[in-house]
Amino acid sequence: MTCLIIAAHLESRIREIVNPDEFSFVVCADSSYVQAFKEDVFPDLIIGDFDHNSSSLPPDRNIETILLPVKKDDTDTHFCVKEAIKRGFDDITIIGGTGGRLDHTIANIQSLVYACRNGTKARMMDKNNIITVTDRDCTVDKKKKYLSVFSIGGKAVVSIEGCKYSQSNIELTDSFPIGVSNEISSDTALISVSKGTIILVQSDD
Repeated sequence: MTCLIIAAHLESRIREIVNPDEFSFVVCADSSYVQAFKEDVFPDLIIGDFDHNSSSLPPDRNIETILLPVKKDDTDTHFCVKEAIKRGFDDITIIGGTGGRLDHTIANIQSLVYACRNGTKARMMDKNNIITVTDRDCTVDKKKKYLSVFSIGGKAVVSIEGCKYSQSNIELTDSFPIGVSNEISSDTALISVSKGTIILVQSDD
């Protein structure tokens, strides 16, 4: 089952990134519901601490709402990811999670790692980027110009097929970005992961 999580930092309209109608379940993190309502996107669940403005609490629209404490370990978006996994969703897309504060972008990438470690497919998207984390073999459809591969959490060993720079058993470390700015040369690329966990980033200029 698919779940869309709309995080609070939206730099474009929701429907310019995804079609919310294609998801089984939609979650708004914190004040992202404001933009969602403007686009007639009505979530199934709203989660947040609304710490920037207590008057921004969502109006009663018979939408399930989880009010989080301001002092907590999870970010609002990370709590959304955990709640989606708890509810049985095995395919998660996050939008509104990049740009703005860099620390939140990094935190959201860590949430992708959390999903991966819990056996859930997850990606984060904006108009120019698609970010995924995986520890297993995968195919990547050509949706952007560039494909970059990075290790996370230590050394990774990957093989890449269907790209401008295809190679077997590439050793990636988290201190040298050798996997940046590759290009998919066919309809899809095949990424084989024999060791470790990787971040895949598809990007346009």
